[in-house]
Amino acid sequence: MPYFDDGHTALDTNLLDKFDIPGLSLVLINRILDDSQEDLVIHASSDVISSSFTALNILHAAGFQISRNECPYFGSRRCLYKIFERTTEINLRKLAETASDSATKVVEVENIFNNCGWSIIKDRQRTINEGHRAIEKQILKTEEDKEFKYVLTYIKDQSGNARFVLITYPNRGRLILQN
Repeated sequence: MPYFDDGHTALDTNLLDKFDIPGLSLVLINRILDDSQEDLVIHASSDVISSSFTALNILHAAGFQISRNECPYFGSRRCLYKIFERTTEINLRKLAETASDSATKVVEVENIFNNCGWSIIKDRQRTINEGHRAIEKQILKTEEDKEFKYVLTYIKDQSGNARFVLITYPNRGRLILQN
């Protein structure tokens, strides 16, 4: 059976830092593994249930994984986690504030587009006419700022329906806006 590292398994752990803001809690752990290897793990959780885009969504888009088990650092809640090399410098305050600010900006963009009749597809499993199966695709414009890359594309699907698709790339994740 293959070994699955959920960010919790270790011979010993040391709590290095903890930071909380409304809607997001972060814990930085030093893990001691077999053969005296060590790494760092950030665990993230929230006690806020929201149907809107949250800081946890931003962290997930940035490569944090969903734990299969309850997290010992957050009581009975599950967490997102990301493993780093021991030498990585990590500032939990900056990470939490940046993720929270980014989520707020995504919600602002979501509201603007919703008012225009567009919708944001947050679920990566959905593939309803979002451009990946288009028979005709034309990139109209690409722009970047310090947080996102935007690609405006004109597509036609197999049924001949045409639409504009705006794909927004935050870090490593992807949001897709469609009309």
